[in-house]
Amino acid sequence: MSNINAKKWHQDELERVSKFSFKNESSIRASNLCGCFYCLAIFNADVITDDELLRETDGLRTVWCPKCGIDSVLGDQCGYPITADFLAEMNLYRFKGY
Repeated sequence: MSNINAKKWHQDELERVSKFSFKNESSIRASNLCGCFYCLAIFNADVITDDELLRETDGLRTVWCPKCGIDSVLGDQCGYPITADFLAEMNLYRFKGY
């Protein structure tokens, strides 16, 4: 079991990473592996269907997690690890008051 209390990433970097979960369809389509930092699911990018896309007002689309329906999906094209530890730390930062 990972120790999510051992913070490995600086808050500024986690904030930058969280922006990859918004208007991210092109990044997700270019990725192989994805993860949700809400439910911590890790899955292949090819499972994303149009049902998991939300069209934003500018026409770009945000991917929603196919497991939990939350818009907290990152793809490996963002340059950060899609691992249980990293997703847990992102969850701690975004949802639990890092």
